[in-house]
Amino acid sequence: MKDGLMFHTCWNTPLEWVTASDSGILMRHLVEYDTDGTLPKEFWNKCYNIGGGAGCRCTGFETLDAGFKLMGASVKDFIKPNWHVIRNFHGTWFYDSDVLENYLHFQNESNEDFWKQMARLNWYYKLGVVVPKPLLSKLAIQRLFNNTNAPKYWLKNKHEGRIKAFYGSIEKYEQIGEDWSKFPLLCEGKTPCGDIDYEELKNPALVKEKGLLLDHGYDETKPDCELDINDMKQAAAFRGGKCVSNTMVKGDLYTKLVWECHDGHRFEASPYTILKAGHWCPKCCLPPPWRWGELAKHIPFFAQVYYDDFDACEIDVFPLKEGEDDFLISKNI
Repeated sequence: MKDGLMFHTCWNTPLEWVTASDSGILMRHLVEYDTDGTLPKEFWNKCYNIGGGAGCRCTGFETLDAGFKLMGASVKDFIKPNWHVIRNFHGTWFYDSDVLENYLHFQNESNEDFWKQMARLNWYYKLGVVVPKPLLSKLAIQRLFNNTNAPKYWLKNKHEGRIKAFYGSIEKYEQIGEDWSKFPLLCEGKTPCGDIDYEELKNPALVKEKGLLLDHGYDETKPDCELDINDMKQAAAFRGGKCVSNTMVKGDLYTKLVWECHDGHRFEASPYTILKAGHWCPKCCLPPPWRWGELAKHIPFFAQVYYDDFDACEIDVFPLKEGEDDFLISKNI
């Protein structure tokens, strides 16, 4: 709550936290298990998602609301729905966070445990009990409206690029309004498309059964030792390009192959880097500028995430240079 960046947490963005204590246990176990030889060889040279598991899966709304509950209140008592952006925030649920847990056994605390610790450590949560909520909102939250990171600042100063990037348009911003009863909160089982079982979404088995997990472009039921050049070519095609190499040793995920993106850029990378670590073309897939609308047209792997928040017609380019981040370039690609 130091600047307008707090308003960038989308209400429905999925977040999987892990407490500082559990993170410390993870690091301790890593050292201990490596020292005593109980970590298997296959643990190394891989990427892992560090998450607290189902008990730490929540949304942006729930994250902030938990803090206000320590005051005997709710987010809804202090903040209006349209004060926060509705897209472009980093956050996800790690449905494979159990992989690292099975190696290092660190998941002990939930989000609820974390907030209990905050209540014990910080006296200022008691302010919400004695200070009128409208006054506290004005003094602690609305004072940030004049910060350059705040959406209210963008609207006041007509920063069209920011408004379009984080809301879609001024019209879409105006549709949000300030009435919580009309805002579809995912944690309350509501979406713009209808009701949903929110708790069911936290269960990896049920999500997989419903076909809601991300597709990575190859047969993920195959063990790593069985992955071959055909899997590489399928994965590359799903990323809008191709695997130029025609051979590989089955199961060898660390010897570099040659790949080509949709724009003809060739690069070398190991199969693990592409299939497991999530990387692709080092020229196309890094800003500046922000041109993800164009990339989504060519990269199905990326499109499945991009089109969750954006329309297919949104192909605007946003430069990221210092001093130009509010300038919007629109062009048809």
